[in-house]
Amino acid sequence: MKVLIKMFKPLIKKVLRKELEKQDNQDLVVGIINEKLDIPKLTEAEEKKLLDQVYDAVEESALTLIDRI
Repeated sequence: MKVLIKMFKPLIKKVLRKELEKQDNQDLVVGIINEKLDIPKLTEAEEKKLLDQVYDAVEESALTLIDRI
């Protein structure tokens, strides 16, 4: 099982990133963060930086869960 997971990790990362980069998902993430943190509207550069940080955290969490299978 571990060998299969290791083989498919690059594909899993690619699919995950593709889903996270969909505009609807980006808008949802930014909207939730703005609402929860009650911060002013972010600039485009700030949104990109924030989304990159979210992608990294989600990817790391997903891969950690996969490793535990």
